Amino acid sequence: MEHNPNIDWKLTIPGGCHWSGILRRGTTLRLTDIDGNANIAALFYNQEEKLERYNMADTLKAQHTFYLTQGHACYSDMGRIFLLYHCGFGGLARHSLWSK
Repeated sequence: MEHNPNIDWKLTIPGGCHWSGILRRGTTLRLTDIDGNANIAALFYNQEEKLERYNMADTLKAQHTFYLTQGHACYSDMGRIFLLYHCGFGGLARHSLWSK
């Protein structure tokens, strides 16, 4: 994965808050857990086709996997590649939180 140090926009979102925006083709969205125990709930929709959205079930079935890793594609509910997966989008949590 190529690292691009140029950041066009940076935002810190406090826990319990939300953000909404439009990401154009070729844009990279990087989500970073700065405190070490965060999770994210995300919805991705196609701006031009409002009925088309990211579909986790189709993403996993189409690639015969149950866990996304780098290089997987994320599919929409219309069977099109919606975004490319590069990191731990499947859920973030500190081991100490879920090992108890």
